Amino acid sequence: MTRSNSCRSWLLRFASWMLLLPLLAAASARSAPPGLTVDATDAIHLAGRDDVTIPAIGGNLAGFPLDRPDAALGQVLETRPTAVDVTPGEMLSFLASGDAIFSPSDLPSGADGDVAKDVLAVGGIAGYVGPGGSLVGVFLDDAIPLASPPASLDFSALGIGTSFAALSPEPGQVFFIGDGQRGNGVGARQAFDVPAGVTRLFLGTLDGAVPQYAPGYYVDNAGSFQVQVLPEPAGSAAALAAFSFLALLARARRAV
Repeated sequence: MTRSNSCRSWLLRFASWMLLLPLLAAASARSAPPGLTVDATDAIHLAGRDDVTIPAIGGNLAGFPLDRPDAALGQVLETRPTAVDVTPGEMLSFLASGDAIFSPSDLPSGADGDVAKDVLAVGGIAGYVGPGGSLVGVFLDDAIPLASPPASLDFSALGIGTSFAALSPEPGQVFFIGDGQRGNGVGARQAFDVPAGVTRLFLGTLDGAVPQYAPGYYVDNAGSFQVQVLPEPAGSAAALAAFSFLALLARARRAV
C-alpha cells in the first residue's frame, strides 16, 4: 500500500468513527428507561399550563379550565401530567400497566380505559373523542399552549380506533396510548412519531362528564398506571444505519 493510500485509509477510518458515534449514541439512548407513574388525576389538558393554579376543593373555579362536580368529602385535587423530554423525528412506543378508577361507582380499569368520552379543546390543546379513563399523551413545545388548538383526534370505532399500528399526532393533539399494544394487553407495540417543533411529551389521563363539554371530573379518580417510554424503533433504525454505514466504509477501504 502506498503512503497516499495508507493516509486515505486512515482518513476514511477516522471519518467512519466520527459519523458512527452520534448514531450509536442515539441507538443506545434510554436503553433501560425508568418507569413513570401516571396518576388517574393527571389531567392531560393541564399539560404545560404553568399559568393555571389548581384551586382547592370547594374553592373559586373562575379561570380554571377543567369541569368539576359539586364539592364533596373524599375528593382530591387534579394533578399535572408527567413531562418527558423528546426529540423531533424519534419514534416512540409505550408499555403501560396498572389499574385506576374514574368514578366512585366504577370498577378498576386498565390503561386502555372504559367509557367513551367526547371533550372539547382547552387553550391550545385539542379535544378528544375515544375511551375515557385511558392513558393519553400530547406533544408540546416550550411555550404555554394558548394558541388555537389543532383538530381533535377521534379514537372511536368510527374514527381511528385504538388498534392502529402507528400514529403521527400534531403538536397539541391529545392522542390515545392505552397499554401501548394493538390489543387489550396483547399484540404488537404501537409506534408514535414525535412531530417537528416539539420538546416535550406529556402523559396523563382523559376524563369528563358531559359530551361536547370541557374535560374534567378528575377529583373522584384514584389509582395509577406504570408507564415505560420505549424509543427502541428509532434506536434500532439508528443502529442499522450506523452499521450499514460502517460496512460501506469497510468495503471502500478494501477497494482502495
